[in-house]
Amino acid sequence: MIETCMTLGLLGVCSIEDVRRKKVGVYKLCVTGIAGILVHLLRGTIGIYSILGGAAVGMALLVLGRIFQGSIGYGDGLVLIDTGILLGAPDNLELFFTALFFAGIFALVGCVFFHKKRKDTFPFVPFLLIAYVGMLLWG
Repeated sequence: MIETCMTLGLLGVCSIEDVRRKKVGVYKLCVTGIAGILVHLLRGTIGIYSILGGAAVGMALLVLGRIFQGSIGYGDGLVLIDTGILLGAPDNLELFFTALFFAGIFALVGCVFFHKKRKDTFPFVPFLLIAYVGMLLWG
């Protein structure tokens, strides 16, 4: 329950920030990541390998962002590191791929109906929030 509230809070605040400023503050991500590790150490809800695997999803996104020269935002990778710490590997992968699906639909609709270009950017963190709420409701 604590992890759920922390994840919802993190994604909610970061979504607003991502939409308004097109970037995510690093300090809140550091605090949330440390708090998530402490919660898991105290409660023992998920194992260290699941935490590391979940964080690896975000780290992989950071590497891809570097390879593609910033077309994938670093903030998105950092948020996924935090959600990986809070949720563990299997749930973080589900979160990421569900959000990617919703973002793909959004991009397709934008290109077809609103004449957006393929290179146009949009915030990804709100899709993580939508995916997480969907996971809570139907998962």
